[in-house]
Amino acid sequence: MTSTPATLASAGAIVPGLLVASLLTHLGGLWGFMATRMDFRFLVPVFPGETITAEGMIFELDESRDWVRLQCTCRNEKEQAVLDSQVEGFPGKVAPRGDTGQG
Repeated sequence: MTSTPATLASAGAIVPGLLVASLLTHLGGLWGFMATRMDFRFLVPVFPGETITAEGMIFELDESRDWVRLQCTCRNEKEQAVLDSQVEGFPGKVAPRGDTGQG
């Protein structure tokens, strides 16, 4: 699908790209991840009512710096990639479930 201003205007409302990308920040919060760089490629428009799934995978790891690079993708219910992203940063120290960190 090729998106131009004319085709988007005739399609009606679309979801802002950064709102879609915010799904990745939710994953980072769950993982206790501190991002230092996020690069996004918005591939196709997302329309209100679509179900979007976010996934992330570590594809580069530097244990000496405690640093990772993630490859992240958001897909619609048709399994079509709507956003590709590379995210760099520092993995968090998340306590195991049930462990509050208090002695």
